[in-house]
Amino acid sequence: MKTYKLPKTVLAFHLGRVIIVWLLGVAPTWWLSRDLKLTLYLALILFILGAIVLFIAYLEYYYFSLELGSDSLTVKSGVIVKSLKTIAFKSIQSVDVSYDPLIQIFGLVIVRVWSSSPQQFNLNSGDSHNRPDLAFYLTKAEAEILKQSVANR
Repeated sequence: MKTYKLPKTVLAFHLGRVIIVWLLGVAPTWWLSRDLKLTLYLALILFILGAIVLFIAYLEYYYFSLELGSDSLTVKSGVIVKSLKTIAFKSIQSVDVSYDPLIQIFGLVIVRVWSSSPQQFNLNSGDSHNRPDLAFYLTKAEAEILKQSVANR
């Protein structure tokens, strides 16, 4: 049984997002108002919110695991509400690897696992929004190994 964890670069990715939001909130406020007190309050609020986002991202990182068993793929995740999702290899239709330019900077790819499950199809008012059974970040090398392992079974 092979076990995968989220790469630590996922945390760096979230940190980068928090820093960008902080800068986009604080810099224009200072530039437009030149009010130091207002800018400091906003900086403090955004800092606290960013710390909360990073803490939640760390907990998601810590509690995520992907197990590649002999006949199934199991994902354990969840911070408050624990989730255990197992998909048999015989029902996996596709493992897609997406190379988003923003996350490639951090050496990550998005892995989406599609199965023959009817829950991944959502039909609302004539518009369908398909979603994969599983979607998570991995490094490019781990994603290719996972994709080959699933294809070989």
